[in-house]
Amino acid sequence: MDSNVLIAGLASNKGASALVLKLIEAQAVKAQISKQIVKETERNIKKKLPEFLSYFYYALNYLPLTISTDSKNIDKRLSKYFPKKSDQMIFETVQKLKPDYFLTLNRKHFHQTAFKKIAHFKIRTPAQFLDEWKEIKMSDLDTK
Repeated sequence: MDSNVLIAGLASNKGASALVLKLIEAQAVKAQISKQIVKETERNIKKKLPEFLSYFYYALNYLPLTISTDSKNIDKRLSKYFPKKSDQMIFETVQKLKPDYFLTLNRKHFHQTAFKKIAHFKIRTPAQFLDEWKEIKMSDLDTK
């Protein structure tokens, strides 16, 4: 999960990002974030939404999130997709973790077609993920 999803979910109790956080809280889905995403989220909340900082700390302590170590190896070829080194590091970390999905609202960089081709995971917005998740859950019910 990217920092923008976490921030959107904490800033509003409505919308796809908030629903994703509720699914994480209910342990219906497993979630990982990197240490860099934790730092980025904290920095952005302090700067833009300081009134939500206590929600962020609460989420870190009580949501069943796995916080992963950031990748140290960055593929130099990624710079053509990501001008920011932090986005390159996020991608490399997610590649290393091999999740099924990476949820992000960053359409400018992470949702590029060329980028999706090199990713070893599905890149989705929270709304796209929820649509797919519902389909999977519905098909599970059909087989029972």
